[in-house]
Amino acid sequence: MWTMLLHASMAQQPPAPAPAPIPPSECPSYCTSRCTPICHGDSDAMARRCSSIRSDEYARCFNGCAGQCDGNSGYARGSSCVIDSPCSPCACGSPCAQRCCKSCTGSADGAYSMCMMGQSKDFSYCLSSCTNVCTSECVNGSVFAP
Repeated sequence: MWTMLLHASMAQQPPAPAPAPIPPSECPSYCTSRCTPICHGDSDAMARRCSSIRSDEYARCFNGCAGQCDGNSGYARGSSCVIDSPCSPCACGSPCAQRCCKSCTGSADGAYSMCMMGQSKDFSYCLSSCTNVCTSECVNGSVFAP
């Protein structure tokens, strides 16, 4: 009987020690390393939205503008006169469609630039906010080593 109890107790593992809080001196570097990927992910998602806004704005603008062109407007709408095209006669057809291409590229680039300005501000705000909250919690002993 004694050997059976001894054998059973030997198979049990002691409970793992609870993780220790991160030392306050390590909180700033820990929080920066934790927050940077989170904020980069958010920033990358916003950059993708900005690119989408650019192409959507160009399409909306060009379709409206080319619809006002006389003569070759049908050719312009079915052509390769798309965002980032050279806006050349070969790509756009009529001079009116070329003007639409150039004008709408500028409009789309403006919308994209405005969006990207917000994106860089959002990244800075995210990083500042995230590290401030994390550092405060960490210094108070609420953040534990992984």
